[in-house]
Amino acid sequence: MGAKYTYVRSKAGFIRLAEAGRQGPPSIVCSTRRIAPGRFSHNWQAYAGLGDFYKKNDKGVLAFLGAVDPKDQTIVHDLQIFADDDAFKSHADAENIPEVANGFKNLFANYDMQGKKQPALWGTAWSNDDKGLAAKTSAMGAKFDVYGFDNCAGGLDLSC
Repeated sequence: MGAKYTYVRSKAGFIRLAEAGRQGPPSIVCSTRRIAPGRFSHNWQAYAGLGDFYKKNDKGVLAFLGAVDPKDQTIVHDLQIFADDDAFKSHADAENIPEVANGFKNLFANYDMQGKKQPALWGTAWSNDDKGLAAKTSAMGAKFDVYGFDNCAGGLDLSC
């Protein structure tokens, strides 16, 4: 099962290309995850552990936040912001970073992948490498709408 992506063109707005020495633009991921019954506290332990690792070891991860849906306690929303596409790729480098591999394994163990309400992971993402981001996550069975910055209505202006 692969992920389904919808590519959409921006109508307005801007994003700065460089910040803190990074070339940007950032990759931004807003996701929603359905947690399996009885796995809620385990999910937060895994999420906090991975977040602590990123905060200490990966300066390219600018934000890693999660919140419980106020209307459905089996849903978690998160926001992840990466300084650039390389930072997005390194945050998911389970092949070369054992802490990431273990963190992802612990997180995914909590998702309701077998539940009747599918998918267990869905959301929206923005990236300069939108096709690369889509390829990186497609094996998860997720459903994301991915927006490429190259489609911004006003373009990416270095003078922002």
